[in-house]
Amino acid sequence: MFQEISQNRRYGYVRISSKSQESNSSIESQKQELIQNGILEKNIFVEIGSAADSIQNRPIFQNLIESKLKKNDLLMWLLKSIDAAEIP
Repeated sequence: MFQEISQNRRYGYVRISSKSQESNSSIESQKQELIQNGILEKNIFVEIGSAADSIQNRPIFQNLIESKLKKNDLLMWLLKSIDAAEIP
């Protein structure tokens, strides 16, 4: 099914929690992993925000799901780690 979805309809989302991660190439490594998995660089959205922020408080993510994604599009993001405090 993945191959059936046009590359123009595949999106990636990268979120890092701090400016220090931005400077240590975390963004670039995540973007490269998404690109290697068939996501066009122009379709990768990057957001810096605390893991404590609720999904409603992530404006780039909200814009992506409300304005960009259409029916049958693909959204891919990488989960590098999860904090027990984030689990409801």
